[in-house]
Amino acid sequence: MRQFLLVLVFVSSCLVLSGCSPKKSDDRGNEVKRKGKPYSGTSLSEWPEKHEKMTRVLRLDEQEQATLKQTFEEHTKILKDWYAEHGEEYANSMSRITRAAKNRNAAEIKRVGKKSRPLRDEALRLHAAMDRAVLMALSEQKRREWVGYLLSERMFELTMDLNLDDAQKTKLRELAVTHGGNALNASNPSAKGMVDLEKAMERQVLTPTQKGEYQKVKKRHPMRTLKKLY
Repeated sequence: MRQFLLVLVFVSSCLVLSGCSPKKSDDRGNEVKRKGKPYSGTSLSEWPEKHEKMTRVLRLDEQEQATLKQTFEEHTKILKDWYAEHGEEYANSMSRITRAAKNRNAAEIKRVGKKSRPLRDEALRLHAAMDRAVLMALSEQKRREWVGYLLSERMFELTMDLNLDDAQKTKLRELAVTHGGNALNASNPSAKGMVDLEKAMERQVLTPTQKGEYQKVKKRHPMRTLKKLY
């Protein structure tokens, strides 16, 4: 069982970190179907949506928008060129790994995973470079605001049934900006930001009753901090 759980973590990291998962969500957490074959790089065409969202949330001026757009375009081209050359092989290997995970075939996951590791590592590196470049295209304050927004939206999903009032939501957003920003230089900034925000929320935002309810949420979502948000 322990081995299989490790396998699931491996597969989840491949799905999320590559930015090519066959599923995505809208602002309210509702699933939205992607077009095209999973892991084929087709999701790269969605960057204008993210650019529009960042512009709206962060209230970017024209110069900030232009800088961000240029960053998206440059890194999207790098990734599209890579997928044009390696995308089919990468997609096939990831599909085999996904099928093996559904069948709980750890040996097959290990075999295919070892063979496809160079491609997988390069895909992850290129997507991570794009994510990093997009963040660095923002000013330091906007960077903190953006990761704070992403962290708070994720926490609002997890606490949906806790009925947070407006004051609690405002405090949670403030804490998300603080802890998300402080974790930007961590080895895994998204995970550390989420862990630190969760601790702060339990200390400073939730009522005793809500804390008890949130313990149930944590049991239902044991890998909640592993979801890559940025």
